Amino acid sequence: KEPFSQSVVFSIQPGERAPLNRVSISGNRLVSDNELSEGFFSRSPTPLGVFTQAGLYHKPFMDQDIQRLLSNYYRFGFLEARVLGTRIQAQQDMKGLHAHMDVIEGPQFELIGITMEGEVPGEDNFASWREQISIQDGQIANLIQIQQEADTMLNQLREQGYDFARVEQAVALGLPPSGRE
Repeated sequence: KEPFSQSVVFSIQPGERAPLNRVSISGNRLVSDNELSEGFFSRSPTPLGVFTQAGLYHKPFMDQDIQRLLSNYYRFGFLEARVLGTRIQAQQDMKGLHAHMDVIEGPQFELIGITMEGEVPGEDNFASWREQISIQDGQIANLIQIQQEADTMLNQLREQGYDFARVEQAVALGLPPSGRE
């Protein structure tokens, strides 16, 4: 007698890719879902979506979206925020998906002031450099924008031959100018 052999056959039918139609975020109190989900890769389809597949759900994109969400929190003055979990749900008609993220946000910070120290070559002074950062004292501390504008200043130095110019950014806490918590 020959031993029995068994085989299992999987018939895979992937069907259509599901568009991500909605993103919601719970736990955020001070910033809208739309502002926090700005720049998500798995966003609503665009005219070029046929080529980029933007708006179609792909699990690895969610990891990028979580990082973008945290970056967006920095733009709105939050120095700490954490994603507790994500859930993906199919719509009842199975024509799309809804991504839901649970977050904890820390306090929102205002800019008390920017101090600059070190050396600025040539005729420049710190007052002229401070004018190049558009965020003013008392506004929401958008650390992303401050860093981008500081990088622009560094590029000016690098173009003048100071190839190793760098900025070290440190945060010091104090009472907010507005008096809010």
